[in-house]
Amino acid sequence: MNKNAHRAPRRGPSWLSCALVLLSIPGIALAQDRQGVHGRVLSRGGEGLAEAPVVAEGEGQVRTGLADAEGRFRLELPPGKYRIWTYYDLHHGAVMDAVPVKRGKFAFVRLVLDPITTDDTGIEELEVAYRADTSSEEAQLALRRESTSVQDAVSAKEISTSGDSSAAAAAKRVVGVTIDADDQLIVRGLGGRYNRVLLNGVSVPSMDPGSVSVGLSLFPTSILDSLAVVKTFSPDLPGDFAGGTLLIDSSRYPEKLKITAGLDLGMNTLSTFRGRPDYQGGKLDWLGFDDGTRALPSEIPDEQVTCCAPGIGAEFTRDEVTAMGRSFPNIWNLDRRTALPKMGVDLGVGGSTTFGKNKRFGYLLSLGYDYQELRRTGTIRRNRVDSTSPDGVTPLGELQFENGQMSTQWGGLLTAGLSLGQDHDINFVSLFDREAADTTSTQEGELAGQFSRRWQLEYVERMLSVNQLLGDHRNIGDTKARLRWTAFGGMASRSTPDMRVMRYENFGGDELIWAETTTSGGRFYDSFSKVDYGLDMNVRFPLWQSAWATTGVRVRRTTAEFDMRRFRFNKGSAVSDSSEYANPPEYFFSPDRIGAPSDPNTLAWMSESTSPTDGYAGAQNLYAAFAMLETPVAKGLKLSGGVRTEFFSQDVDARSPFPGAQIDESLSSSRDDVDVMPGLSLTYGIPRKGKEPNMILRAGYGMTVARPQFRELAPFQFYDFQLDRLIVGNPELERTRIQNVDLRYEWYIGKLDLISVSLFYKSFDKPIELQIRDPVNFSSRFINADTARAYGAEVEARFSLEHVHPSLKFFSLNGNLALMRSRVYLPDELSGAVRADRPLFNQSPYVTNLSLRFDHPDSGVTASLVYNVYGPRITDVGVRADSENFFPDIVEQAFHALDFVASYRPNERWSLKLKLQNLLFETQDFKQGDETIKTINRGLTATLGLGLTY
Repeated sequence: MNKNAHRAPRRGPSWLSCALVLLSIPGIALAQDRQGVHGRVLSRGGEGLAEAPVVAEGEGQVRTGLADAEGRFRLELPPGKYRIWTYYDLHHGAVMDAVPVKRGKFAFVRLVLDPITTDDTGIEELEVAYRADTSSEEAQLALRRESTSVQDAVSAKEISTSGDSSAAAAAKRVVGVTIDADDQLIVRGLGGRYNRVLLNGVSVPSMDPGSVSVGLSLFPTSILDSLAVVKTFSPDLPGDFAGGTLLIDSSRYPEKLKITAGLDLGMNTLSTFRGRPDYQGGKLDWLGFDDGTRALPSEIPDEQVTCCAPGIGAEFTRDEVTAMGRSFPNIWNLDRRTALPKMGVDLGVGGSTTFGKNKRFGYLLSLGYDYQELRRTGTIRRNRVDSTSPDGVTPLGELQFENGQMSTQWGGLLTAGLSLGQDHDINFVSLFDREAADTTSTQEGELAGQFSRRWQLEYVERMLSVNQLLGDHRNIGDTKARLRWTAFGGMASRSTPDMRVMRYENFGGDELIWAETTTSGGRFYDSFSKVDYGLDMNVRFPLWQSAWATTGVRVRRTTAEFDMRRFRFNKGSAVSDSSEYANPPEYFFSPDRIGAPSDPNTLAWMSESTSPTDGYAGAQNLYAAFAMLETPVAKGLKLSGGVRTEFFSQDVDARSPFPGAQIDESLSSSRDDVDVMPGLSLTYGIPRKGKEPNMILRAGYGMTVARPQFRELAPFQFYDFQLDRLIVGNPELERTRIQNVDLRYEWYIGKLDLISVSLFYKSFDKPIELQIRDPVNFSSRFINADTARAYGAEVEARFSLEHVHPSLKFFSLNGNLALMRSRVYLPDELSGAVRADRPLFNQSPYVTNLSLRFDHPDSGVTASLVYNVYGPRITDVGVRADSENFFPDIVEQAFHALDFVASYRPNERWSLKLKLQNLLFETQDFKQGDETIKTINRGLTATLGLGLTY
């Protein structure tokens, strides 16, 4: 049966004590027996029908589940009377009306389905009006149990219970998964190029030029049905990953009209109603749009601004350049504003209607908006190399920093589905996301005996649009063959208009004076856009008893464009009184003080430092085909394996920000690859006499690849102001080939009880690394290292505390632990300014998740205490200080996160949720050797949410 058929100061202890008390009260006051229905779904011949959807309707609600491999099911329901029904491919549906559910008891239901035969012409079948619900933990564990690959999932119910607001927070509950500072996925210590995010089976384009994946915060949990992380390669998946592929299934339309509304209000102890650094922005920042306040002035021409240097770009007079410099908005300095509470609102409406015979149209529209103001404080310490120190460094100075940020995100998901009978579904899914972050960063303190004050104004806006048309056709031509296809198209963009940087120093005196550096007094503009579209199609059909074959193709084209412009204000060369630069920037950058460099009345003059090759244009094409077989090979042993072939071409050309500029044709890169990637999985259910196996052994092998990105291939130098360094691409880069091996043991103790142990090993041939060539200015290039390896173990346990004592039946404990190690090996001639032998960037040696949960269905009360910790991980690779010494790596220290979530649903209409984050008041620390060089205070965040369902 197809599972998709129809469907600061530490005050932690006091907070922890309160949370534990709150968690225990519901269990003491509300502990009662469970009740519902259980039974089996059988064919007329007595065979259990695996994964048959079971639906219970009554008491104003609909609850669903999936039968297990032997057709057994179990649904917990409040007392009352219910209509229980089910369906299955090539079978008539079965229904039982008015099934009574009494408090503390489970009613037994036996649903027998007759097969459809050629004599059934004219017989009306049960109308299938509801798709199987896979959002529950039971359903996700059932799918995991029947899977032929190593994968882990988080159900919609778990997401809700844990209080996760986005896919980024929810994914952290998966064993071996962490999230980086940009909300991107790290699986088994591998990030960036080694992971993929698929929405309904299709890759989501990245909104950033330096990333191949997307930040998971763009997926609010209100639009998620479930998410799963697949860790072994299967030929039906894209072959460009090594850590894992995150499979996100979007929410489905409901059977009946359903309207939802939610309101969230949140406070942070360091931010809310406190002053935070800010500056004058645009009036539409709260919507994620710059209103033109930061736009490049219309006086700035498309050509490069040059003056007094004949033969270089377009020639402008000094008066023309002066007029251009005066046209920039004179907004540099900071002010303060009181941070508002976090606010969020979401609305949803969906339903379906029948027409004709067994036809149904359904829809779901989800909209959401979030607004947040944050303040972060902390300390940054700088070191210098010292060969006499045990750590190789001694302190150079210390800066206090304060960051203020306004972030906004809004968007929605539209799903429209058309069911043309039991065997044909067509769905349209459209996802839109708009987000912006306006960040004001300040640093102040003493370095090397000199006092310094620095600040940066940065506004980043992003947009993503994803559209999918999906078809699902079953029982084609009176066979069990199934055809699925997806046509998709997406657009992504990112822009940073008018980023400004300023720096003042005392230069040994008493006054702070503007320090003229390569970035101080600079204004930066960049833009990035990507278009992605293609077609995916596969057919699954039976070969012999219990054996299935699947074959398919994928065509995908991606284009991308990036460009930037850089401007800089310089000190006047004839200024005799340096104290003029002790004034605020608006004083010496005012229009009447901008002029020619040598004019005595000029305090500042403008120049453009944009390179003619500060941009690129790229295109890549993927043509893929695969074939795979799923079959039993012996009693309890199943095999799934096949091969995927991918033809990949990629072109990158230097693109000038200036129209008509001549570009050296040698500054281009073109590459073609053909990769044949085998994948094999074996699953063995350890036999039990007279019962279904509840212990499963899995083994998997797959070869995958990691390909260079556009920016990494670009054979020209450009400035990345996100990393504050010059980077040059390498057209000689080769793709990375990865050999992946997985072993797993799973013990399914009950419906929700599980213990699993996993081992994994990965070998990388020619991994791509960013090589720092100069330890002074950190100029870098991309290279292929020799080899790398990663290996580790994972342990997961889920069980009800009812096994400990009957009175704890409403409590459950979930936990997982991942232990990981890695090593990268660079040849000495390529190691440059970094060590030739080190762990992988961003890999933690361990990751742990624990949650203690209380769930009482009758009362509508749920509560969870959730703990997460990831071990130390390299955030900046140490560089060479001199011929004998290296600066140590900068390592982010372990961060212990303890959160509490409680919700109350008094009836089917209303819900109330409380979420407390960072109960331990943990700080985020970074070390270089034994020296703590950065500390970030996060404070505690409390959020109260109110929901309405109609």
